[in-house]
Amino acid sequence: MEALSIISVKKNQHWQDFFELPKTLYRQDPVHVPELRLVIEEELNTKKNPVFKFCQHQAFLLKKGKTILGRAVAIINPRMSQAMQQDIGLIGYFECINDDEAAKQLIDQCANWCADQGAQKVLGNINFSLNYQTGLLTEGFNQPHTFLMPHHPSFYGTLFNCAGFGIEKRLFAYKVDLQKNKEIPHSLIERARKLLDEGFIVRSMQQEDLIPCFEDYNSSWNDNYGHTSFTHEELEHLLKMMRLLVDYRFCFVVEKAGKLAGYLFTFPDFNETLHNWQGRLNPVKLLRFGWKYKVRRSVVGLKTAIIGITPDFRGQQLTALLNHALLVNAKLNNCQYIERSWILEDNIASIKQATRMGGKHYKTYTIYGKTIRP
Repeated sequence: MEALSIISVKKNQHWQDFFELPKTLYRQDPVHVPELRLVIEEELNTKKNPVFKFCQHQAFLLKKGKTILGRAVAIINPRMSQAMQQDIGLIGYFECINDDEAAKQLIDQCANWCADQGAQKVLGNINFSLNYQTGLLTEGFNQPHTFLMPHHPSFYGTLFNCAGFGIEKRLFAYKVDLQKNKEIPHSLIERARKLLDEGFIVRSMQQEDLIPCFEDYNSSWNDNYGHTSFTHEELEHLLKMMRLLVDYRFCFVVEKAGKLAGYLFTFPDFNETLHNWQGRLNPVKLLRFGWKYKVRRSVVGLKTAIIGITPDFRGQQLTALLNHALLVNAKLNNCQYIERSWILEDNIASIKQATRMGGKHYKTYTIYGKTIRP
């Protein structure tokens, strides 16, 4: 009988195996949207991703003979440790077969590597920081996942439990079904109208709004769980992607007397198209993508990524104005649904916002944690 082994990913063939594994694991999963290989390659490229200016990492493969059974990346992000006020290690990009013992070896290997770098606690699944894909799907397996959100088999949580990890934090996703909720809630309309009467203005975001909004995100979200601000290099890298993907019909800013008061970033749910790409890009696919989303501007669903209120205007329920504008434009453009996600389980205000829009809790993502040093 062939024994299990874990190897450090160093050679080109190791990386090929690393990137190809999800294709094997999810072959029979009808709702899984394969990750775009080029995107994952860039995220893990030390020359292209500015996160490596301060992060350490080591990728591992779990093998049995020549068969690849799992993969994971052990990560040390000093900025995450600073945010958590503890020396933290991360496990990201985790994928594995349903085998408790095999998965435990892989997870333990990552935890031990993090411990060797000085980590006192390990969290997973987190790809570098909470600005990347975060958490393991633990509820809502049978429904399609949206753009930017991960999808996993139902047993991944059990694999982490068997490796001694407990629940650290849960994140919720809410879905607003616009085919069932044909009318905008009256309470939202009334609150938005009152804010307009008070002198607030809501308008579609423009390209020049991106930097001020992200500067506020960097500076005023520090109280959020595990928040790490973008470095200048990371922000430039992000803005290049944003300019390609953002649809300003569904992104808004709120102002009062010319001062930024709030902002909302919502993307088209590109997964509707990416589902058929099988993780591969080619010129024909890109042309069709551009025709659909940039020329015809045909959008079926939406995914809200960030909604923020600047410090001077908190407590005034400005999210009602942003959510109302989003619902109006979503209906005008015949969108079928909106997802509000990355909502921490103890963020009562955001949960109320999602439900007031007509959202129903339909997915849960879990961050698992384990103390490895007292």
